[in-house]
Amino acid sequence: MSTKKGDGADNGVGHNHKLTNAESEALFFHHLKPILAQKAVVAKQQTELNRLRKLCKADGFKLKLVDAAVEMDSAEDESIVVEDLRDRLRVASWLGLPVGHQLDLLDNPDRSPLVDTAYAAGLAAGKLAKARTSPHADSTDAGQAWLRGYDEAQDQAKEDLKTAMDKLNARMKKPKENPIGDHDVKTGEAAGGIPDPVSKNGKSGKPKSGGAQASA
Repeated sequence: MSTKKGDGADNGVGHNHKLTNAESEALFFHHLKPILAQKAVVAKQQTELNRLRKLCKADGFKLKLVDAAVEMDSAEDESIVVEDLRDRLRVASWLGLPVGHQLDLLDNPDRSPLVDTAYAAGLAAGKLAKARTSPHADSTDAGQAWLRGYDEAQDQAKEDLKTAMDKLNARMKKPKENPIGDHDVKTGEAAGGIPDPVSKNGKSGKPKSGGAQASA
């Protein structure tokens, strides 16, 4: 009597489910190959991440601040971020640091109108160039406020970034000041009036044409 496909009797397995050494090896390399490939991708991405962080630091930003911003933006619940800020400010006040009334602001619930909070959220999304998708219906006042904030942030960011880059480029192109003045190609002397070295006998230390300097 023929055996139906799928009952396990025609695939060579039977009741022996233990893998042979060769089978274990094949299965191991089956998993290892994509892991190694992914690690190569991650290493390349890490290299690019390090490059971007160095650029940010070179423009004067603390990487600690960048990491904090990434953590805040990645939080699934914004209340967790607020709670963390509240805890840090509370400890700072215990240590006598001048935190002012910031702790009171965080302890009090935000009673801002929905339209205002939506606008602020749109601003933040626009600055980060996230998807232009409001969490509120576009037909509502909150939805329109979010979109308005997003668009304003995008336009302002483009303008501010352009002026910032222009200033940075101008700073990089600015020639460094020469402390001894510009060099005069004809005389070999500094234009700032600094004389040639003088030897102990009072004569110019500048070599004569033709090579070696005459001995005293």
